[in-house]
Amino acid sequence: MKLTLKERLSLPRLYPQKGSLLSQVTIRDINEKIKIDKDEIKKVGLKSDKGSLTWDGKKAKEINIDFTEVEVNFLKDQVERLDKEKNITSNILDLCLKLKNYEEKTK
Repeated sequence: MKLTLKERLSLPRLYPQKGSLLSQVTIRDINEKIKIDKDEIKKVGLKSDKGSLTWDGKKAKEINIDFTEVEVNFLKDQVERLDKEKNITSNILDLCLKLKNYEEKTK
């Protein structure tokens, strides 16, 4: 799945605060895959200013993340949960739609 820097930064907003052991391990594994290292931070000029993150959008590239079936299903479940709770905001709308409509390509 291709994700932008904004989507990678927004993904943790989908996570529940509490959960089962399996869900917490899944969150940890997803976070490891979407992490932003210091080289990328420097490359895109990622900065925090008054609680908001900014970066050079021209230098930030989409990257392909190989999520497992369990991770994809977990993320889709979180979108469904947020939708039922009416907690989807405009900031995460595009990410939610991407996840909801995502189907793995058969290899």
